[in-house]
Amino acid sequence: MTKSFKEIKKLNKWYKNNERGKVLEVFEEDSLDSVLDTTAIGIIMSNNIPYLIPLSFSQVDETRYVKFDISSRIGFREFMCRDTTFKTVAKLFINICDSFVDMHKYMIDTGSLVTDFDMMFFEPANSLVSFIVNPDVSKHRPLDYSSFFKNILFELRITDAANVGIIINMLNSPSFSLEEFSQQLRRQSGLETV
Repeated sequence: MTKSFKEIKKLNKWYKNNERGKVLEVFEEDSLDSVLDTTAIGIIMSNNIPYLIPLSFSQVDETRYVKFDISSRIGFREFMCRDTTFKTVAKLFINICDSFVDMHKYMIDTGSLVTDFDMMFFEPANSLVSFIVNPDVSKHRPLDYSSFFKNILFELRITDAANVGIIINMLNSPSFSLEEFSQQLRRQSGLETV
């Protein structure tokens, strides 16, 4: 189970900061004993991955800083407070599935994502969710995809809720897979390509 943002904040130092006109979510680690995911940090710094928040890394003496640029992004929780439709939810979930599948080509495990809704971000123009990768390897946990999507689903304000049962049935399948879930959502919503 992924730790919540509040739990992570107690174990590490997370805080917001404004720096040169940018809004940053900062991870600060004072101990060189902690193992940072330098592979993921390097990959994210070297690539423009649309579903991962860009970051920078610095170190001053024994204090290491990983700064995530969240400027001009809408918090996912803010999106969740708005009325939405089944088609928008389907597109959102399809994009998340595609992002999770695509992460493997960058050697980034979905268990490294911070999945607290207060630490996720949303781009309304393309229904894309952006994630922060937790740099602290000891905080990485396997992600239960079905539960993750259910948690989102139960928080959303869906105006045409009659279709919610379709999604719940897909998520409750004992043979749940991201690829199959994405394909079924495309068929049910009429979104053949997203």
